Amino acid sequence: MGPHLVIVHSGAGFCRDAAVPAIRSLCTDICSETLKKLSDGSNAMEAVCMAIALLEDSPLTNAGRGSNLTREGEVECDASVMDGTSGRFGACGAVSGIEHPVYLARAVFDYQQTHRQNALGLVPPMLLVGQGAWKFALKEGVDTVPPESLITPASQRRFERITARFTALEASSEVAVPSSDADQAVDHNLEDEENDSMALDTVGAIAVDTLGNVAVASSSGGLQFKHSGRVGQAAIYGAGIWSETDDGDTYACCTSGTGEQLIETDLARQLCRSLIQEGPFEIASTVQKNFLRGGSADVSSPRYMGALLLQVSDWQKTGRAFVQVLHTTPTFCWAYASSKQEKTKFERSVRKIAGLSTDSASKSGEVMLTGYLM
Repeated sequence: MGPHLVIVHSGAGFCRDAAVPAIRSLCTDICSETLKKLSDGSNAMEAVCMAIALLEDSPLTNAGRGSNLTREGEVECDASVMDGTSGRFGACGAVSGIEHPVYLARAVFDYQQTHRQNALGLVPPMLLVGQGAWKFALKEGVDTVPPESLITPASQRRFERITARFTALEASSEVAVPSSDADQAVDHNLEDEENDSMALDTVGAIAVDTLGNVAVASSSGGLQFKHSGRVGQAAIYGAGIWSETDDGDTYACCTSGTGEQLIETDLARQLCRSLIQEGPFEIASTVQKNFLRGGSADVSSPRYMGALLLQVSDWQKTGRAFVQVLHTTPTFCWAYASSKQEKTKFERSVRKIAGLSTDSASKSGEVMLTGYLM
């Protein structure tokens, strides 16, 4: 049996010391379970879907159950999957009442393969959203649940607090709604009073199976107090995830952070292309140029991102992978498990920022980047 590997992250944002044990346990347990699935012969796509589904089950993450609520007080999720060999991509956006949005994204992914050829010449979808996605889920046998079952007491309390604050600001004509989960991470007025140790964003996973196939997936509940129908980077081709094979090497990336900023800069694809064309030492420069100073947004505003970036070469022979972890948020929690190691590894990458505020750091363009040879 060939080597195999899984990497997961619980989202870029702000994870205080008190939250680390719970996040460590979540991420390492998921890596261990997913690695066993790979050891039992599952392929990379099956593995990343399992890992993301487990993250969606946890109320600690902003994905699936316990996600941030819309302005109407509902859960609407985005998710996507991508295969590094074929380049095929499937996604769903702004879906409600789906137990595991990643499995709906997988159903869209599979549908493309099974419906490539049809008598009418119709092109199968890459992305389905809203009610259309929900109806597709029913048809394809994806598990649905009552939408309210995805709301947790903690997410409801957060919603009620931000609603009260928004109403008060609106009444005083000083509306200032947070633009992202990362904004909440540094706004102490918006932290969960009963669980204020953590504010995280979109989750992601990358897997390499015994044959060297690479797959990547992502899932998100989106921004706190977002507009209903809003779709973030977790469902957008090239922004939330990317994977491709070039000259025998396979590359994959999954991102987290402020969705609109990640979408307009096509960040996941840009990071992979930078690694292919310029090598690992130019990744920080790519983030500086394409993300911190790129896009149409005001570059004086904070820009928040986190990413896992993977490169595998001659996997079945060497079993070696190079991983880069980068973020502009205060923290980024991630873990990995490999058939070459006895123990699952976890890390909370921390940027040393005075006052726990990312504003000055993101404006000055600092990027926390670490490389790992696995």
